[in-house]
Amino acid sequence: MPDDISARERELLIDCLTDDVSLEWVLIDLGIRVNPPVTPNWRPSSANLDEAFSILARLVDLGLVAVGRMEYIDEGPAGRVAPVRHVTEPLDVVRARVDDAVASAAQGSDVDWAYACWVVSTPAGDRRTREFDSLPSGATPKVGSGRG
Repeated sequence: MPDDISARERELLIDCLTDDVSLEWVLIDLGIRVNPPVTPNWRPSSANLDEAFSILARLVDLGLVAVGRMEYIDEGPAGRVAPVRHVTEPLDVVRARVDDAVASAAQGSDVDWAYACWVVSTPAGDRRTREFDSLPSGATPKVGSGRG
C-alpha cells in the first residue's frame, strides 16, 4: 500500500490499534479539536464533521478502519465492565446520528455526541499501522472497551 497516510491519519490509526475510538478522540487525533477543548461545552461544527467524515471515508475506502456504533452484548449485572461489540454501519447513517446528537446537545439534552460514533481498526489497518516507523513502543492489539 502506498505510504500516503497523513500524520493525522497515522495518529488515529495508532489509537485504533489499541482500542475502540470514540468520536471525541477521532476529532482530537485528526487535529480538529484540541485537548482539553477551548470551551467546556465545545461541540463540533458542521465543517468539523465534514472534515472528519471525509477522512474517515478515505480510511474506510482503504480498508483500514470500520465506523459505526457500540452495542452491549448482554445485560449482565451492574458494577462490571459490560461486554460490547462494534457494529459497522454506512457512513451516512453514522453521520446522521452524529448530527442529531450534536443538535440535541446544543438544545441542552443529556445526549453525549462524543459517543455517537466509534471507529475501530480492521485487520488490514492493524497490519498497516504496525508498519509505521513511529509506532509507540508497547502498542499492542486492542484491549479495553473504548477510549473517551
